[in-house]
Amino acid sequence: MSERLEALYTQLCEGTLDSAGREELLSLLRDKNNRAALVDIAVYEAVVADELKLAEARGEAEAIRDKSGQLPAVRATRRVSAVKLAPARSGRVRSVAAQKSSSLGWALAAMVLLSLGAMAYLKVTQSQRVDVAVLEKLEGGATVLRGREVLSATAGMALASGDQLQVKGAALSVAYADGTRLALGTGARLALNGSSSAKVLRLSSGKLDANVTPQTSPLRLLTPHSEVTVLGTEFTLEIEKQGTRLEVNVGRVKLADVTTKAEVEVPAGKFAVAGTGKLEALPLEVKLAKLLDDFEAEKLSNWTIFALNKSKIRQKRVTPGKASAGALRVDYEVPLAEGGGGTYYNLRGRSQDWSSYSGVSFWFYGNGTGNDMAFEIMENQLPGRNEDTAERFVYEFKDNFTGWRQITARWGAFKRRNWQPGKVPNDGFTLKQVNGFDFIAGTGSGWFMADQIGLIKD
Repeated sequence: MSERLEALYTQLCEGTLDSAGREELLSLLRDKNNRAALVDIAVYEAVVADELKLAEARGEAEAIRDKSGQLPAVRATRRVSAVKLAPARSGRVRSVAAQKSSSLGWALAAMVLLSLGAMAYLKVTQSQRVDVAVLEKLEGGATVLRGREVLSATAGMALASGDQLQVKGAALSVAYADGTRLALGTGARLALNGSSSAKVLRLSSGKLDANVTPQTSPLRLLTPHSEVTVLGTEFTLEIEKQGTRLEVNVGRVKLADVTTKAEVEVPAGKFAVAGTGKLEALPLEVKLAKLLDDFEAEKLSNWTIFALNKSKIRQKRVTPGKASAGALRVDYEVPLAEGGGGTYYNLRGRSQDWSSYSGVSFWFYGNGTGNDMAFEIMENQLPGRNEDTAERFVYEFKDNFTGWRQITARWGAFKRRNWQPGKVPNDGFTLKQVNGFDFIAGTGSGWFMADQIGLIKD
């Protein structure tokens, strides 16, 4: 920095620069070398000021200040190395300088030029925005957060790196030039980063369906629980209350749990959930070894509703089901924590031996209520007794997804229920004499459907 530029800059910072000096400073800043020098000195002063604060906090300010009590003078060349820093801090100052040279330095320089009405010299314009994708389809309402702006989303709108999509009561799709497409549903929040060739996405809520064309650089998709790495595939990613669920339809996807650092490669036809404990790839659809009910019959002859403590339960058969002509629908209102209700399948005195099977599986239609649900098995009813003496074991899950999903619970996932009828046996989960099973809805209100209930064998 020339001595004249330095003098004018000093006057500007001290508030003593007159109109003639402003014009002279503007004239000097038309030269790109002078603009670069301005950035250089802005970095220097930011670093020294930062170091001074740290040193004063340790009582070492004299290591930085000169004899007059002022910051060291600034000359035309870089002076970071000339500052009399305490040896233990010099490494930090160099790293701070490196970090701030492209951000804080430019920010301070921009503030100086802005005060002069000369931002054009930094060439910071809208043309620097990098468009990476297009909002291809839109049904309903959505917004785009672009910096401090909140824009109404429209079909055909160009999306830039840094944009954040917020889907309200809508569904939309985003298209990249390479053919990659992302579909978002109601409640989804997605930030687009990176470039069209090195895509980095952040899904903070909701559900995303992706069709990713082959990539030269892996697409990275981040959620609160996971990091997904993709080269080319079709998959669904959904953020639930407890974790992030990945379902792969085509190809293979690597899923990493950001908390445990565990990783798993999920192939087509399988799913995995990050953020809930063990990370493993499991089949999307499990074949039933024994069918218990598919709701093909027009009447729910084996199903009986039950309700406790002001709860209200209604049930009916609806069409179509997930994989058959019909399904069970249950509407529930459970206002009290000590309440509950559901619907019970009675084997009508003909107990069954399920001990040779591995678990139970059923299709469940959720509505994303977050309400607690349970599948309960009753066994070992005492013979010759009219009252209920069956021991209860439950598999608990949450209605934290929307649409049909196959839920598979192996016997090890069941636990003995806290509440039991009086005089029940306590002889473990034997599965030798199963008397019935039910669905239980916890506190809250809503509805769900069930279909294709059966037993599985590994």
